[in-house]
Amino acid sequence: MLSSSLFPTSFTLRPDVVRRVYSLIARNRQQPHGVSFSYHPSGKKAGHNNVAHSWGTGRAKARVPRVSGSGSSRCGQASVANFARKGHMFSPIVPWRRLHRIVPRKERNLAILSCLYSSQISALVLARGHLLPENMTLPIRTSQDAISQIPSSITSAKNFLKNVLGLKDELKRCEEGKKLNKGRSKLRNRKYKHISGPLILHAAKDKEESEKIKNLFAKIEGIEVMHVNSLNLRKLAPGGEVGRLIIWTDESLEVMRKRIEEWKKNSKIGEFNGKKVLSEKDVKEIMNCERVKNQISKKDSI
Repeated sequence: MLSSSLFPTSFTLRPDVVRRVYSLIARNRQQPHGVSFSYHPSGKKAGHNNVAHSWGTGRAKARVPRVSGSGSSRCGQASVANFARKGHMFSPIVPWRRLHRIVPRKERNLAILSCLYSSQISALVLARGHLLPENMTLPIRTSQDAISQIPSSITSAKNFLKNVLGLKDELKRCEEGKKLNKGRSKLRNRKYKHISGPLILHAAKDKEESEKIKNLFAKIEGIEVMHVNSLNLRKLAPGGEVGRLIIWTDESLEVMRKRIEEWKKNSKIGEFNGKKVLSEKDVKEIMNCERVKNQISKKDSI
């Protein structure tokens, strides 16, 4: 089990903060998009590509701009207006909108702590869909040397996860969960739908060792690798839901323990900052008060 110094004793799980931070981080991945729009008189504007003029009054027709000309079914049809076919949209979106959001550091750290804290609660891990062997204590721990000694092949990496760590059912779930996406997403680099499996947290000292660990487990379905110094909430809580199964190395646990101590010292994460209305000491004083004792004795006599 994780040592008690890793997480504060009064730490409370905050899935609401995780969902909020996840939605803010997801906005930072948006690409600017919008309709063609120009304030210049000769500039192009979406929905204004037709030669259209209003027919005016006297024809029992709406005074909306209509396509000029004759000899086609398009002639005489309404255009330009936002309710017309191929007209401009109401309040057109522009690419210079404020899409990105700034996430407060303390809130982000609290969300990361909630993800790590929930990964050691087996009920939350199972509720997320992961399959664990019986009598397994969380979190799952291994050493950096054991990973570095694995031969660089997919079969040897799978055997390490199945036999050494006991995640045979979990790997089978990830392989069977790979499904073909529907619709146009197959043409947009999203051909398959994947299941989020275990996350391996390591603390490699150099870039070569980090790349070696990443290439070793990258081709296994559902497995993701992440360095402990670059924690990503999108991997810790896919979809904004806590409880992902995490495989720790001993070195990454030590690094994370030091970082959490710094967070506790600087920003007092996990401590109760509100005003305590009634404490246990106050209740004892109330119960030992003579006036309260007299009232209790009267009720007992009745």
